[in-house]
Amino acid sequence: GVIYPLYHKKGALMSPLDMITNPFALIEVIHRHRYESVCLNNFLLEHLANRGIKNGVDPAQYDLSCWKVMHCGGDYVYPKSVLKFQNFFKASKLPLHRLSSSWGMAEATCGVAGTSARWNLHPAPVLRLCKKSLREGKYKVIEKVDYEPGNMEHLKEGEGELMLISAGYPVYLTDIAIVNPETMERCEPGFQGEIWVRSPGVARGYFGHPEKSRETFMAQIRRGDGLESEKPWLRSGDMGFIHEGLLYMTSRIKDILIIQG
Repeated sequence: GVIYPLYHKKGALMSPLDMITNPFALIEVIHRHRYESVCLNNFLLEHLANRGIKNGVDPAQYDLSCWKVMHCGGDYVYPKSVLKFQNFFKASKLPLHRLSSSWGMAEATCGVAGTSARWNLHPAPVLRLCKKSLREGKYKVIEKVDYEPGNMEHLKEGEGELMLISAGYPVYLTDIAIVNPETMERCEPGFQGEIWVRSPGVARGYFGHPEKSRETFMAQIRRGDGLESEKPWLRSGDMGFIHEGLLYMTSRIKDILIIQG
């Protein structure tokens, strides 16, 4: 995120504190300077929509048609948050297909899965899933949902249902495996497991913590009585599954605390 503006010779970095106290400063910057690519998270989607509604902001005063790529990551991306944001900024000429989610880790130099050229004409898919199957360590797709600005009905969860938005396709030179965290074997199709990552961007370990580094960065997938390969994997601590080539996240193994987004 820091290097990206330097590479393209045009860009802006904004303080997280500014995004909390004055979130519409971001929208003003995009509107005025015609930025085409912006990174934000689920918290900011909710915050902008809620602040705009509360303060009576007129979204028609902004022209966001320049927005070609919107990367939403940093934490889980919830369908209802996405739709609330898109519904509020509909009058700003924000195209539905311009918003896609992504997922990454600092240990993997951020990017793991996200925007693909295949999303140029379509938004990231949303799946309606059976909660009972998820509790059993599986996943059962009830339907793939197409959401539209202003139509909240599409994103309402029925009894025993959970809706997830895809984190995207694996980025360049990145392999993703779904692994049973107890047996260390690959999960069969239809099962969820821990997300493991392998790419040239994965770090060697945590500085000054060799034991934790071995546990996290040197994981091996078992196959039968041996190992699948000698190449190590990075354990993410996130649970999920891959459906039709797209990554979906369901929960976490590691406990984290998110303060103020």
